[in-house]
Amino acid sequence: MLLAGLESTVAESLRRVLEEQGSEFNYHVETLGANESLNGPLIEQYREFAADPAHEWICLLGRGESADLFARDYYSFLNIRPPHTLVLLSPSVTAFHLNKLSCPYLIIHGERDPLLRTLPHSAFDQAVYHHQMRYGDPTTDFVAPSDDRYLTVQRESGRELDPLVIQQIVEWLSLTPELGVSKEGIHARGFRAHMAHIKKAS
Repeated sequence: MLLAGLESTVAESLRRVLEEQGSEFNYHVETLGANESLNGPLIEQYREFAADPAHEWICLLGRGESADLFARDYYSFLNIRPPHTLVLLSPSVTAFHLNKLSCPYLIIHGERDPLLRTLPHSAFDQAVYHHQMRYGDPTTDFVAPSDDRYLTVQRESGRELDPLVIQQIVEWLSLTPELGVSKEGIHARGFRAHMAHIKKAS
């Protein structure tokens, strides 16, 4: 799993829960800092991550601009190696970009995300429905009550990802249906666990 656009404490709160799930969620997690340049290092880190044969199953999780990049430049990632799933936190992309996605994805927005004042969440619902009708996979979306664009809560140790958001991510990742084949016909998709090796990018 490659995390992008999350501050260290926010990424840590998600990583910690994934570790605590035991063998069912035994992921190798790499984190890009929130201030990293998106157009160079992110795609290059993905290239390196995807080249490792131990990473048989790849999930990309991005928040904000990173989520938008995963959706807008999906084919760039696809051409390196097709990701199995995407988790898009607070994306602002249009249905045009979402309709390019051929892998299962989860979208989460905060109820108080300013974006939703100008772009109704029904636009994301429609893109999700279109994807479900095309591929029949567990692509879905969720609106977190009371959350803003950052989907975080304040703790003594700093800001962390809202536990409700983490729960949605973990439950979605636990799905184990046969997910079929991408429209590119590149490979069959499925949810599997792998040896854990947690690494934070410097």
